[in-house]
Amino acid sequence: MFFGDSSAQNSIYLNDSIKHKVDGLPINDSSIKQAFRRYETFDVIFFHCTYPLAGCKEIEFIKNLQRKDIDLRTTSYRHKPDSKGFYNDEWWKNLSVSDIDFLFENWMQMIDYYYQQNPKIVLLPVRAHYYDKQLNLPNKAIQMLTEFDRIVDLSPLNNYNKRNYIDKFGNLSKQGFNLIKDNILKWLEN
Repeated sequence: MFFGDSSAQNSIYLNDSIKHKVDGLPINDSSIKQAFRRYETFDVIFFHCTYPLAGCKEIEFIKNLQRKDIDLRTTSYRHKPDSKGFYNDEWWKNLSVSDIDFLFENWMQMIDYYYQQNPKIVLLPVRAHYYDKQLNLPNKAIQMLTEFDRIVDLSPLNNYNKRNYIDKFGNLSKQGFNLIKDNILKWLEN
């Protein structure tokens, strides 16, 4: 089962695999918790955990969520689809360094929460890997994720090659997918 941002559907070239995407998918989106409950019968859930800046237009609301226990720090983006992503909109470039740091920290806290709640989750951060290379930010999402044991090794994609991607959003081409395919399949064998 592959779940997460649109790379869950657009970057996976395994026939007969179940894929569920939610475009943009900010880490505080309530649909994440709902999906993990819905998919709890699967042996492995590959979580495409987008990039920390997704949903950054709602930063003030996300900051207010910090006052709540972590299991209550979600919100529905269903009625505000223009607030989900970040890359198509120049707005994110106006964020302060402290706001970017906050979004990265929030992202890590929420991933850790989901990860601890469900031992079937294996992180597959295709977008995080891509944007780390594309954006000139000091924060590196992939480096932050090294604390997790259940994560697909994306290092075969480290040497950027535009033929490994089909668009500016970091969706993998079949060639790019084939570079990490064995690293994904090993999680299905366990």
